Amino acid sequence: MLDIKATAKKISEQWGDGISIIATSFGAGPSIIYTAQNRDKVKCLVLLCPALDYDATFLNPIVPWVKEFINEESLKHLDEKGYISLDDVFKLGAKLIEEFKIIRPYEFLKEIKCPILTIHGNKDTMAPYEISQKYGVPNDQSEFITIDGADHGFVAFGDETGEHKESKENKIFVINKIIDWIEKWGV
Repeated sequence: MLDIKATAKKISEQWGDGISIIATSFGAGPSIIYTAQNRDKVKCLVLLCPALDYDATFLNPIVPWVKEFINEESLKHLDEKGYISLDDVFKLGAKLIEEFKIIRPYEFLKEIKCPILTIHGNKDTMAPYEISQKYGVPNDQSEFITIDGADHGFVAFGDETGEHKESKENKIFVINKIIDWIEKWGV
């Protein structure tokens, strides 16, 4: 949240009020909360593969990737070490785990009146597609787009490198949708 606030402030100082926010995965939650709290400053919001429900994503995961890392043993590790390691890359601290229990980004979506574009692959193994599908169109100016067969980051399901033709086509499609959305609502 502090990064978003600082960035929004700098953009407003440089170019005036009215920003567009593009957020992906875990970054969607803070962006949604910022937008809900600063409705007069955000013209439009784009959510890409968003993690909208921390409980369903991290605490009681419904996606395969997190199920591997958050379990009884890792919670024991949390008590001993103060964090849970995801994929030996990300560390989730005890305070963040506690925040996951009370912060529900999807609940803030209903407070947002600006146009929201949500794009999510229906084979996402990291952020629950079903949650995005359920909450991704919170107002009449919003749109939800499914990328059929896409995993997290819009790569073709099973494409580990992102170099598959379908993965590249997905990314080009998503980039063009974002540009169109911002040209329509953000400018």
